[in-house]
Parts: sequence; structure tokens; C-alpha cells
Amino acid sequence: MLFDKKTFEEARDAYLKNVDLKKYDDVVNLCKSKLKNNPYDINSYGMLGTAYYMANKTDSAFSVW
Repeated sequence: MLFDKKTFEEARDAYLKNVDLKKYDDVVNLCKSKLKNNPYDINSYGMLGTAYYMANKTDSAFSVW
């Protein structure tokens, strides 16, 4: 399945919580885990790139975006 609304909402909520707490490594790990299960999940790539960017890892961010 390429898109599962419940899974997306759970990931989004965890992402937002960790971004608010500036736990960017946790966000990166969450996104990588989601991408391992679904490598076609464009939302996870966007969130991963943003997490890298917010952690001042711009090279990694731009390689994901």
C-alpha cells in the first residue's frame, strides 16, 4: 500500500512532537524507519529533509529533497 492515512497521521504527530522538542535525530530515525517500510513515501522524504535542514545538516537535506 502506498498510502495509509492512519500510519501517516501517526508519523506526522510523532514528527511534530519531536520537531517541537528539537529532537531532530529522533525525527530522522522515524523517517528512515518509515522509508524502510515504504520507500515510495514522498511525505517521509520531505519530513526527513526538513529534519536534516533544521539540524543544520544542509547537505543531507538537499540530497533527500
